[in-house]
This record gives sequence, structure tokens and C-alpha cells, in this order.
Amino acid sequence: MNCLCNVQRRKTASIPQQKSTEDQFFEQFAALEEGLALVQNQLRDLSENARLFGSIVRQMRRSTCPVTLSGKPGDRNVPVTEKEASDESK
Repeated sequence: MNCLCNVQRRKTASIPQQKSTEDQFFEQFAALEEGLALVQNQLRDLSENARLFGSIVRQMRRSTCPVTLSGKPGDRNVPVTEKEASDESK
């Protein structure tokens, strides 16, 4: 049995329809499940890497530019760097 389809310039072409057996279907389904499992593992690894990277970035930021809270009334405890806090205390 052939399927007909329209192609450019209104010409008609036929595409032979393949018969798929139940075994082929299950093989393809198993391959899809296996591929999905691989993608899920990769996404889980990427998520873990992003979490670790964020943690490292926070540690680096804190070590290079430590934050202290200003103690002035009305400042609402706005974070400032230690250098700014020492300059304000002078």
C-alpha cells in the first residue's frame, strides 16, 4: 500500500508504507527509553554541577569581597564591603 503526498509545485509522489511488527515497535520503544534515561542522567549531572559551581562562586565572592552589615540607624542593615565599613568608621 502506498501513501500519496503533495510536494512542491503540486506534483504528487508516493511513499511506500512500511509494515512494522510488534517486535520492531518494542525494540524502538526500548531504544527511546534508554535514550531518555541517558538524558535524565545528564540533566541530573548538569544540575549538580550548576549547584557546585554556584557554591564555589559564592565562596570566591565572599573571600575576595567580604560583606558586613552597616550599623547605622536607618540604613536597614544594607550590606557593605569591609573596606567601606572601615572608611565610614573613620
